[in-house]
Order: sequence, then structure tokens, then C-alpha cells
Amino acid sequence: MTTCVTAVRSPPGGDQAVENPSQLIVELRDATRMGLRFARQGVERIAKVVKEYCVEFEPPMVLATARIAR
Repeated sequence: MTTCVTAVRSPPGGDQAVENPSQLIVELRDATRMGLRFARQGVERIAKVVKEYCVEFEPPMVLATARIAR
């Protein structure tokens, strides 16, 4: 069983309420866009690596498989 302990610090003045909800929404939207951009870049990098791997290793693998199948 795992136990998690979370500490919450109150902002100066002790008020935890969001003073400007529209600013919070803007910040969340921006963070989401940044996350999606980083995710998209990660997918593109993975696709590039897979493509390079296939170009480099697929032909020798096909030849080796053909030799084994004989």
C-alpha cells in the first residue's frame, strides 16, 4: 500500500482563492498548448527514429530471413 503526503502552502495573506479566474484559464490553456507541442515534437522524433531504423535494418533482415528460409 502506498501513502502519499501532500503539503499545501498558503499564498501570502493565507487566501487560497483564485483572484482572477480568467487569468487561471489563460494560463491553463497556454500550458496545455505547450504540452501538446512537446508531445507532438516527441511523436515526430519517435517517427523519425523508427523510419531511420527501418531503412537501416529492414533490408539486411529481409536478406537474412531469406537465407534462413532456404
